[in-house]
Amino acid sequence: MKKIVKALLMLSAAALMASCSCAGSGNSSSSAPKSEESSQGSKESSEASEESEESEESEESEDSEDSSDDTPDYVYAIKIGEGETAQTRALAVNTGATDKVEYMLTGVELAAGTKIEIIAGTATASVLPVRGDCPVQLENGAIKEDGEYSFYYCESNTAKPQEVGLWIEKKLDLEFDTGDNIKAYYLVGTVNNWQNHAHIYAFEKEAEQLNGHDVYRLVATLPANCEFKVRAGNAADNEGYYPAGDAANIKVTEAKEYTIRFVAEGDPSFAHGCIHIVGEAVPDTTTLYLRGTAVGGWDVAASNALGAPEQEDQLGVIKNVALSVGDFKISNSTWAADKTYGYKKGDDVAVIGDAASKFEAAAGEDNNIHCKEAGNYDIYMMANGFISIEVHGGSGPVVSNVTATKNGEPLAITDSRSATEMDNKGKYLIELAVDDVLALKDGDTALHFYKMEGDPEAKTDKGTSFTATKAGTHTVWYNASGELWVDLPSDPVGVLTATKNGSPLEITNSKESTDTKNKAKVVLELAKDDVITFSEDDTALHFYKNEGDPAAKTDKGTSFTATIAGEHIFWINNSSEIWVTEPTPAAEYYVRGTAVGGWDAVAANKLAAPSSTDQLGKIENIHLDKGEFKIANSDWSKEWGYAKDETVMVIGEGAANFEAAASDNNIKCKVAGTYSIYLMANNYISIVLVSADAPTNTKFTVTVPNDWTTPYAYAWEGEGGAGHQNEAWPGVAMTLKEGKIYEVEISNVYEKVIFVDKDDQENRKTADLDLDFDNPTYDLTDNHVDWYVVGTGSYTTADWTQAGGVRMVKSSDANNIGEITNLSLKAGDILKIAPKSTGDWYGYTALGNDDSKAFFNDVGGDDHNMEVKADGIYNIYFNTSHQIYVSLAAD
Repeated sequence: MKKIVKALLMLSAAALMASCSCAGSGNSSSSAPKSEESSQGSKESSEASEESEESEESEESEDSEDSSDDTPDYVYAIKIGEGETAQTRALAVNTGATDKVEYMLTGVELAAGTKIEIIAGTATASVLPVRGDCPVQLENGAIKEDGEYSFYYCESNTAKPQEVGLWIEKKLDLEFDTGDNIKAYYLVGTVNNWQNHAHIYAFEKEAEQLNGHDVYRLVATLPANCEFKVRAGNAADNEGYYPAGDAANIKVTEAKEYTIRFVAEGDPSFAHGCIHIVGEAVPDTTTLYLRGTAVGGWDVAASNALGAPEQEDQLGVIKNVALSVGDFKISNSTWAADKTYGYKKGDDVAVIGDAASKFEAAAGEDNNIHCKEAGNYDIYMMANGFISIEVHGGSGPVVSNVTATKNGEPLAITDSRSATEMDNKGKYLIELAVDDVLALKDGDTALHFYKMEGDPEAKTDKGTSFTATKAGTHTVWYNASGELWVDLPSDPVGVLTATKNGSPLEITNSKESTDTKNKAKVVLELAKDDVITFSEDDTALHFYKNEGDPAAKTDKGTSFTATIAGEHIFWINNSSEIWVTEPTPAAEYYVRGTAVGGWDAVAANKLAAPSSTDQLGKIENIHLDKGEFKIANSDWSKEWGYAKDETVMVIGEGAANFEAAASDNNIKCKVAGTYSIYLMANNYISIVLVSADAPTNTKFTVTVPNDWTTPYAYAWEGEGGAGHQNEAWPGVAMTLKEGKIYEVEISNVYEKVIFVDKDDQENRKTADLDLDFDNPTYDLTDNHVDWYVVGTGSYTTADWTQAGGVRMVKSSDANNIGEITNLSLKAGDILKIAPKSTGDWYGYTALGNDDSKAFFNDVGGDDHNMEVKADGIYNIYFNTSHQIYVSLAAD
C-alpha cells in the first residue's frame, strides 16, 4: 500500500546518512512538506533563533575583533538577505571532502527571493564566486524556490579545479512506497553533484521477480534538471549503477512523478551485470508500433501495432509477425525520442530472447535493429526498455505448406531441410527432364525462382516457373525470405585422361553423388615438382587458383606443377575448369629457449614425427637446464607453453618440475635434467622426466654486520613447505672464514635463501633472497646509501640508469650524503648523480669548489651533465647541500 510517511523518510535517510562519509547529506532529509502556515512559523522560529545566535556571535565577534586585528571568527560565511535584516552564517570545515578544501553549512530553510552571497573572513570582503553549474538554484543572486538548502564552498580542488566556488543544493522532497523488506539500494543525486553531499532514498523490494532476479522500486516526484543514479550500499561509495548501455547519469528534464525500477545484479543478458529501469512509466494509453524496412516501411501501420501486454514487465506484445531481412525498431505513434526502442549505437544487449542471434545493431540511425534472417517472430516490448524476440512456434524458420507442379500436374515433394541449414525453410531434390516446367506455391502464394547457384547479391527474377535445361536431379532451396534458388545437376562426366611428367597417368573418377557443383573429384599423391595435365574428351582443361574461389580465379594454364609433396585433390567443375586443393605443409616445431641453448631455431632441438594421432610432434631425451623455454614453429607464428594466468598448459609426470614464466607462453624449468617432450594436438605439452641431474653444491661467501654472532642460512625451493628446505628453521650454521666473512655450501635444488643470526632471529635477518649461483657472494653490511654515480663511459654499461651505476657508500664526514673513492674514469666519460627513486639529478651546476671544475667540463647545461677532462682515479663527494666535490685520489 502506498504511503506518504515523511517522518519515516527522515529517520531512514538520517540513519543512512549517518552510516556514510558523505558530508553534508546527513541533515538533508526532512519530514513531510510543511503547510504554508507551519512552514512560515518554522521559518520565523528559525530566524528568531538565528538572530539570537547572531546577536551573541556578533558580541563575541566584536570582543574578538578588539584583540585580533578586526578579523571575524569565520573563514567563509553565507550572507542571507539584504540590509539591516541580513544574516551572516559561518561555514564549517567539511571534514568528509576528499582531494579538496571545502566548507559547508547544511539544513537552512529559505524562502523564494532570498538574496545569497558568499563572503570571506574580512569585514570588507567582496562577494566570492559561485560555480557556473550551480545557478539552477538561483535567479539574479536570489533563491528561486522555497525549500531547505545546503551550501558548500570549495576553496581549492587539485583534482577538479573547475569545482572551486560556491555550490548550493536544494533538498529533494520525495514520496515513495514503503514496505517491510527494504534492500540497500538507493537513489542518489542532486543537480550535477556526486561528491560528498548527495541525498539518498531507499528502494522497496517488489513481490514478483523478473527473469529470476529481485526487482526494487521507487515512486518519486523529481524536480526538473535533477540528475541521479542507483547505488548499492554505502552512499560514500561513488561507484553507482547506470542505465543499461548508458555511461551517463540519469537526468530528469521535467518535474513530475517517475517510477524507477532496478533489477539486482546477476543477469548476463544485461549490461554491467544488472539493468536499471529508470524514467517515467509508459502510460497504458500509449500505442507502440513495429516499423521499418523489415516490416513494410518506416510509417506507422495499424497492422503492426503492439497489443496489450501479457504480464506486468511488458509494455506490449505482437505475435507471429513476419519480418524480412532489413531494419526496424519499436516506437510510439509520435516517434518521440524517449519512446523509441532498439539498439543504441555501441550497445549489443538491447535485444534478448532465444532469437536474439538473428538480429544485430543496424549501421545507421540510433535504435534501429537489423533483422539478419527473415521469419515469423513473437516480439515483446519489455518495461525495462529491452526487446525480447522469440521465433514463433520454436527455434528456426518455419517450413510452410509448400506444393509443387511439374508440367502443370501435381508433384509430390519432400522437405529435407536439415538442422544445419537454418537460412532455408526447405530443400527439395526434384528429378527433371529437359524442358520440364516446375512451379511451387506456399499455400496459395506463387513463389519466384531466382538466378541459379544461390547468389542473392546478383539475383534475377526468373518468374513463378522454372524450365529445366539439363536432365537430372535439381536441388531447389526455399529460403527464409520466401525465394526459390535452384542448383542445377552436374554435366555428364566425359572421358578424363591425365599425364604426370609427360607420361600417361591412370585416374579414377571419385565424384560423390551429393556434390552437384563438380563433375569429378580426383585424388593424386604427388611429389614436389611433379607436372600434371588433364583432358576431357581430348580437350585440354585449364587449372585455376587453389581452394576453388571463382570470384578471384586466375588461369594457371593447362598444366599444374606441385610445390609440395602430398595428397592433392583435383576438382573438375560443371564449367570444365580444374581447381586444386593442395596438401597442408608438414609443420616443423622446435624446443627453444634459455634452458636449451637460446631462442633461435636449433636443428638439434627439432621435434620428430608424432607417435600417435593425438600428437603434433615429440622430442625425447633432451637435456634442459634451469631456465625458460617454449615450443614454436619455424616462423614463430605459433607458440606453445604457459599462457599468462594459465596453470595447466604443461601435463605429464614431469610437470611438477615446471611452472609458468613471466613472458607469455614461456615455461620455466625448475629442475635440470633429461626429459621427453610431446606436443599434443590439443595444444598441451606433455613432459616426462627421464632423469634429474644430480644436485651440485656451491660455496657462498657472506659478509655479515658487526653485531651478528651466529650466522645461519635457510635455503628452500620456490614452493616451500616441509621437505623443501635445507634444514628446519633457522637452516644450517655458516662457517667463519675471517673477520665477519662466513661461508656456506648450498645445493642448486634450492632457489631462495634467508640469512639470519640465530641469537636474534626476529631482528637480525634478511628478506627472502634469490640464490644467484653465478655470483655466490653477499654483503649484508649496511654501508651504502641510495645515491648513484650514473652515466655513459668506461666505468659502466648503463645509460643514465641507476641500476648500472656506481652506488655511493656512507661518508665518514657527517656533512656528506655519500662518497665514491678511487673511481677510475676515462677522458670523455659523462656522468651525474641520481637518487635511487625518481627525482632530481645533480651535476656540474652544483660543483662545490674550483678544484672540481679543473677535472670536469659542463656539457649538459640544465641537464647537469659533467664530462671528465683527463684519465685518472677520482674521489667524488656529495654533500648535504647537494653540492658535488671532486678530487684526484692519492697515488
